[in-house]
Amino acid sequence: MAKTTYRGAVEVSEDIDMDRMLARLPIEFRNKAAQKAIKENVKEVARVYRSTAARGKTGNLKRSITHRVIPYQGKTVWFGLAGTIKPTGNHHHLVELGHKVFRRGPKGDSAKEKNLKPLTGKSRIEGKYDLAKAIDTTRTARDKKVLASLEKSIKEAGG
Repeated sequence: MAKTTYRGAVEVSEDIDMDRMLARLPIEFRNKAAQKAIKENVKEVARVYRSTAARGKTGNLKRSITHRVIPYQGKTVWFGLAGTIKPTGNHHHLVELGHKVFRRGPKGDSAKEKNLKPLTGKSRIEGKYDLAKAIDTTRTARDKKVLASLEKSIKEAGG
């Protein structure tokens, strides 16, 4: 069974011209350099996201936050994702995006069909949006890491 994910795509800032920097490298080093730069970018988001995310009762929500770097098939283009992987982070989307609250009726009764409201509080719990905040707040730090990674790759290749 394939693992499903709840993640956000993390883009490199438009201020960095990755294509121009990668063009300074020999062709055989470009894929590896792009992968390293994107990994540095998305790793920073995952680190900040993990530090601000809710722990939950078991700690599985926080522990499920990770990052991935994925290539397009046969291309030099890579993209990064930060977020949670199920099954350990099964309910993280509820914390992140919010959800409706329903009062349970007797066993087997559907509260949704009866339009029941919660006994106390609002009928909707607002989301925390920690992932979006992590992406926004780490922009300059991510840019610096991507530049440093690309410059290091260029230096290693003798460029």
